[in-house]
Amino acid sequence: VFIFLTLCVGAASINQETFRGRLNPQGTQTAENMMRDMIRRVNDLIKQHTKVNNMWIGPVSVEHFSVRTLDTANVNLIMNNNKLGVQLHNGRVHLTAHLAVYIPIIFGQIRVAGQFDTYGDAISASLDSSLGTGEGSCTATGMGCNLHVGSPRVNLHLPIINHLANMILQGLMPHVTRGVCTGVSQYGNGMVNSIFQSLPTNINVLNLFRLEFPIMNFRSWSRHMVAGVGMEIRPLNNAAVSFNDIRRLALPEAEDGHMACASVSDFVVNTASRTFLPKGKSFAVDVGSILSLFFKDIFGDRKIFVQGTLEKSPEFLAEPQEMIFSVAASGRILDADGNVVPGTETAPIEVVVTAPNNETPMFSNVKVQVKRTHQNYTQYKPC
Repeated sequence: VFIFLTLCVGAASINQETFRGRLNPQGTQTAENMMRDMIRRVNDLIKQHTKVNNMWIGPVSVEHFSVRTLDTANVNLIMNNNKLGVQLHNGRVHLTAHLAVYIPIIFGQIRVAGQFDTYGDAISASLDSSLGTGEGSCTATGMGCNLHVGSPRVNLHLPIINHLANMILQGLMPHVTRGVCTGVSQYGNGMVNSIFQSLPTNINVLNLFRLEFPIMNFRSWSRHMVAGVGMEIRPLNNAAVSFNDIRRLALPEAEDGHMACASVSDFVVNTASRTFLPKGKSFAVDVGSILSLFFKDIFGDRKIFVQGTLEKSPEFLAEPQEMIFSVAASGRILDADGNVVPGTETAPIEVVVTAPNNETPMFSNVKVQVKRTHQNYTQYKPC
């Protein structure tokens, strides 16, 4: 019973996804290469511009400070068990500082100065968080942090105290790295969640309609990542359209050879059609003006309007083997005062267009079906 309920809940959540983006292993590799290139550029900028001259920190004068070596570009993405993060391997850093302390005496002051080099080799670090979804956005829980400096050392260029200084540094380093990770784990989830909450899940598009895109699902495993979004189009007043008879097409999980791919359900198109072309919407064309251009002697300047009313919003279905488009409308002729001309009102007519999606070229075999709703009449015409 538990397994059955789990499958039902999983199926329901999948059916709520109307847009799904997938990052495959090739895409993960490309993303890592882009990250490494960006980090290398940042490292070069830090080495180039991080220079300090003649700055006082309490009684200590920093006569010069520079970053000699900074290599943190050997990174990989963490994607497993709904975790998303980054991992650093074999990082290196070398900092150089010229420090001076001035000790006052009776006749002036004594300057005690020297060069201070700090090295960190075999640096490994990882930062990840378990991602889930809630209230239409991502949520982060259980942030994990690990930081290890394999070979920390200092060089004071004074052999007498170098050994003592390195003993102190190697004893303090585990406590420093542990304290850094404790702080990150304690406050990291709040920072990440505040960023997620600030991201919009709906947007007003050019004051024409609202696009709703709440995040419904997130999954990651073995260098794969899938994000599911419940995308729909709504009127500006944000009132949801009627979802009756609108299918929520289950999106595929199938692997393919692309680096990244996306799937969109026909639900998105159908909510858009019900937003802009709802049932009962009417439209009219002034055919009198058109006829008077060619037959002015017969029609004169009379106003004749052909009015159509949607009996069903346009619907698009992407079936496994074919695509289907259908719309139903009724029509009538109006006079100049907007009154229906007797005998001109027609019963609703439905037009269904089908085309196989497994043929090349795709639209080489299109069929049009015209059906009058209140009469048993069906006509097929090839396009």
